[in-house]
Amino acid sequence: MFADVVFPRAAAAYFVSMFVPLSVVFALATEYGVYVCFQRGIISLWRLFAIVLGVNILSWLIGGFLSCLIPDRFVPQLPAAVDDLVVLAWACFLSTVLEYLPLWIFRKRLGFRKLGLCVTLANVAGYIVIAIILKLSHF
Repeated sequence: MFADVVFPRAAAAYFVSMFVPLSVVFALATEYGVYVCFQRGIISLWRLFAIVLGVNILSWLIGGFLSCLIPDRFVPQLPAAVDDLVVLAWACFLSTVLEYLPLWIFRKRLGFRKLGLCVTLANVAGYIVIAIILKLSHF
């Protein structure tokens, strides 16, 4: 049944989580670890976990929707390995922006330290983990 479903190429990084859910678990754990390194002592670990989970769900929903709006003809045709990296880089950029914006709104209330760097490093690390897991799973 899944073979009959075709997703827009720009949204592939968002929909791969349905097929390789382990990548999501490890990416979230990686992002959470980065947030803990930056925000330890400022925000409780459970509250920080809820924040990381919440902004990632928000970014997955909005990012997947926005990526579905990009027609495939606007995504360059590249060799498969390069194409996968471009799609992951796009998703990483979009996720970073979509996660940073709501956190920026509440930055003073939550007391984040180095929020921009934290969100950027967390997303880059998370997408590197996703890329490695996808490569190992031959997806």
